[in-house]
Amino acid sequence: MRKMIIQDKYSLAAKWTPTGVVQRLRKTILQPGDLVLMVQIGFFIWRIPASLKKQNLKQFLEEIHKSSRPKTDKFQDSVERIIRLRKPWLRLNKLKSYDTCYVRALTLFRFADAQGEDIKLHFVAERKEKNKDRLKGHAWITIADKIIEEPSLLSEQGKVKEIFSYPQNRNEIHLSQVQAVEKMDEKDATNKKKEFELLLNCARTHLTPENVEIIRSLCTDAIDWDFIIGKAYWHSLIPLIYKSLNKYCAELVPKEKMELLSSYYLSSSRRNLLLVGVLFDVIDLLLRHGIESIPYKGPSLAANVYGDISYRKFCDLDIVVRQEDVPNARDALVAAGYKWKLIQGQKPNNDKDNLRKWHEYNFVHPQGYTTIDLHWRITPQRFPLGLNMNNLWPHVTKKQLLNRKVNQFSTEDLLILLCIHGAKDLWWVRVGWICDVAELIKSNSAINWGVVGDRAESIGAKRMLYVGLGLAEELFDTPLPPDVQREINEDKAAPKLINLVKKKILGECSEISNFVAKSRFRIAVRERVKDKLPSIALMFSSAVRSSFIPQDKDKEWVQLPHSLYFLYYFIRPLRMLYRMLIILLKR
Repeated sequence: MRKMIIQDKYSLAAKWTPTGVVQRLRKTILQPGDLVLMVQIGFFIWRIPASLKKQNLKQFLEEIHKSSRPKTDKFQDSVERIIRLRKPWLRLNKLKSYDTCYVRALTLFRFADAQGEDIKLHFVAERKEKNKDRLKGHAWITIADKIIEEPSLLSEQGKVKEIFSYPQNRNEIHLSQVQAVEKMDEKDATNKKKEFELLLNCARTHLTPENVEIIRSLCTDAIDWDFIIGKAYWHSLIPLIYKSLNKYCAELVPKEKMELLSSYYLSSSRRNLLLVGVLFDVIDLLLRHGIESIPYKGPSLAANVYGDISYRKFCDLDIVVRQEDVPNARDALVAAGYKWKLIQGQKPNNDKDNLRKWHEYNFVHPQGYTTIDLHWRITPQRFPLGLNMNNLWPHVTKKQLLNRKVNQFSTEDLLILLCIHGAKDLWWVRVGWICDVAELIKSNSAINWGVVGDRAESIGAKRMLYVGLGLAEELFDTPLPPDVQREINEDKAAPKLINLVKKKILGECSEISNFVAKSRFRIAVRERVKDKLPSIALMFSSAVRSSFIPQDKDKEWVQLPHSLYFLYYFIRPLRMLYRMLIILLKR
């Protein structure tokens, strides 16, 4: 999980206003009842490890969930009080090792007064790469679906997954279903052809009679519904799956599975409406500071391509501004209460360097509802494009989003950008991205394909365009002009890449699961040599680091005193050679 740093220099001045000083004094001086609560919190933190040795996590959570909590007028006041009283304990030398998101979340879950709202504890883990032994994780609580204290990492699509939440709702999609999907990806998935066929036929806004016939026929067979729901959840297809099944064959689906899909669909729809309101607020905020913006993907794509904002799931909000407006846009968002999260490698006081190397700034909503990704480019420096975003602004048009019009990229530009996004973030991570391309083409019959090809070629993105179009045609029967189909087939790499991604999506190969294979894909999807070089350099530098930088396994292999730590830099390559020799001998 990438390390995030919250930039808070803009809030320093507010701390020394009269109001700020009073608030700080109130937080520093113990209030009535604080001493007793502080002792309870300290005792709870101290006994967490011992309690978890005697009982499993679920039993422990059931025990503390039933415990009484100190009452307050607002749950936010309760949270701030617990954080204030918890801090001295975690500063003690004997308890410093307890200062983790896991312990912080458990403490809030035990003592926070949720005011009758739903309080839930969440655990997520970084998606484990092949040959990695360690699994990094994160934990936080939500009250009434609002993230408390800890930052949201769910916008890291494809990077993290929720592994556990408590209390569990029977109408939620849980790890057991998603795990079944991921395990299947590593095996031969040929016995799941019916499930994949059902998913791909349902994941469309407009179904043909042929699609409906296939869906009804498949639903009468023995279908693994947990697998389907897990796949649909991971690939952000549940809204479309639910819509199609509910309309054409609800009576053929087990009742409890339809209820599960319905619950998720309604929850997703409510969240989408909330995020549209947040988007309008951000657009208006930027306009008040003289900054024009373009909503990218998310709500505008759902409304104008899918025809209904409930048909496409989105977790964060992507907004594009001109590069020269980025500093002012950042200041406006921070002043409005958004928390600026610096991605590892970004520098808080060096916009020039950040704007050159990166493509976005991330901001967390004041109430934790979502993350705002403020873009000035579409890709970072390590995945370069010959694209000047300012050249796209003359093609921008106004399109309807609920009750107002917002800026939107032209259809031709949007199609190219979606294909670039899929190639950059690896198509097989979300089939929903391919569905975006397919729906965009199907909903716009007047696409100027000559303009699309010329613009993609001018920025070195023609092969990325071909792969995106080819996947949309293969998986969703998207009609393409004969000339475009011929160009895709004639490209020396596009057909192979399309077939490789398709196999990965269908779980028929794990060839592109490791870092080197992913890097090879990112190299192969570029047609110009100069565009391949950064990916080649990144793969080479990562290979060098993995060959010589000591890892935990090296320290377990040979245990040395700290004074001889430098020897691990020699032990690492020797252990790697030993592993390779063992593999060769086994073959």
